[in-house]
Amino acid sequence: MIAKAKSDRFQTRRGPAHLQITVKYSLPFRENVGVREETYEVGQDSANVAEVLDMIVQKHSCISKFVDIASDEAQRRQMVVAVNSRLARLSDEVHDGDSVSLLLPVMGGFQER
Repeated sequence: MIAKAKSDRFQTRRGPAHLQITVKYSLPFRENVGVREETYEVGQDSANVAEVLDMIVQKHSCISKFVDIASDEAQRRQMVVAVNSRLARLSDEVHDGDSVSLLLPVMGGFQER
């Protein structure tokens, strides 16, 4: 079954589009959406990371609790986004064929004894 996003601008898998991206979900996001990855097609030539996150939330509302596009810092507290294995800012462009990974932020550090 092919699901369609709520917006005409973003569609999954098939349909007229100019931009095709692969979204990869790490744990716990994978558990929420039920797939490891999926392909999205965007009905325009470019999109930024914030727009991709919006597209994902439109399809998987359960992800909305991890998305805060108020600022890069706010977003990275909940979820880290990488484009082609490089950490991305909300304003970074996503291009045709790119891979967008949703990652859990890693916290921790050094403890003195």
